[in-house]
Amino acid sequence: MVRLTLSLLLGASLLRVSPAQEEPNLPPEPWLLPPPASEEIVETADHALAVVTSQGAFSVAYLRGNDEIPLRPGEFEALRSALAADEVFREAARLAGRSAPVMIGTDSHEDLARRMDAGEFDLVVAPALIFARHASRYSVLGQVRTPDVSGSSDRGGGLTQTSVIFVNAASPLFALENARAELMDDATLTRATTALTTRPLAVVSAASAVGYVFPLLKLRQVFGIAAEPPLLWCGTAEEAVIAVLNNLAPAGACDEATYLRVVSAHADGINPSTLIRVLQTTEPIPVAAVALRRDLIPGPLREALFSSINRFFERQGDVPRQLIPATDRPYQRLREQTDEFYRLRGER
Repeated sequence: MVRLTLSLLLGASLLRVSPAQEEPNLPPEPWLLPPPASEEIVETADHALAVVTSQGAFSVAYLRGNDEIPLRPGEFEALRSALAADEVFREAARLAGRSAPVMIGTDSHEDLARRMDAGEFDLVVAPALIFARHASRYSVLGQVRTPDVSGSSDRGGGLTQTSVIFVNAASPLFALENARAELMDDATLTRATTALTTRPLAVVSAASAVGYVFPLLKLRQVFGIAAEPPLLWCGTAEEAVIAVLNNLAPAGACDEATYLRVVSAHADGINPSTLIRVLQTTEPIPVAAVALRRDLIPGPLREALFSSINRFFERQGDVPRQLIPATDRPYQRLREQTDEFYRLRGER
């Protein structure tokens, strides 16, 4: 029997179905900041940014609770301590007019995107889609190599991951041998498009290229589906897979590495191929970007920051990670690829 996670046993409050034509458009939530290093209490994001500006702190921003970024919960405060203790970084920051590092986390991709547009941070660790569409004031410092990503910066394409669209045994598509429209007769194609447009598709979030945008682009490409299916917003890639395993939705999408890990962990000795299968795989998608404000790139700060982050990863040790050089080009292409997606939705 497939295991239920605790979140699903407690109810489906983490998951919500959105009509096909509506993207979640929640108002920005307040930013939450780790306790500051000093005794000063920072109560709001605006207050925090005022403090950062007045003191000339080196500000690092990230999207809290996002499973696409390469640092885990709690590691940003550890990174702050590592940067503050690094003499080479401190001197380079001083020469750039910056003092001690400050970490600023947000629970809202709308907030992160809006403040990136305003150039309010010195360094951002951002999911690929957010960076690609809000990068005007930033340039890529690097990407973080982990066991789950592939590609090489030497080829100019950067580090990538792929997304998979998967279906469970309850889906009419489960037994479909050739999930390509040109190989289907009219009746089979009609059944496939009906299954994909009338039942929920479990996705991660509206800010995810790998867990939302590219899978829907793939469905349009392969099956000619113009309208979105009803969407089950799951918040994380793991919950998207579990939702399909437990038939809260017959189909879902997320990054391939998470799909393989979760299916293996929840099969309970049953052959996973009898429970769930991959229907389509997308083309490679850039991983999260670590990016520096463009006006800070000249001078020694870029190199000092790059080296300091890698020394931090070496000390962490439990998960092999390395910041490697990358360029803006993969994200420029990602923006171009997603322009059509947002144009069809009537968005920028």
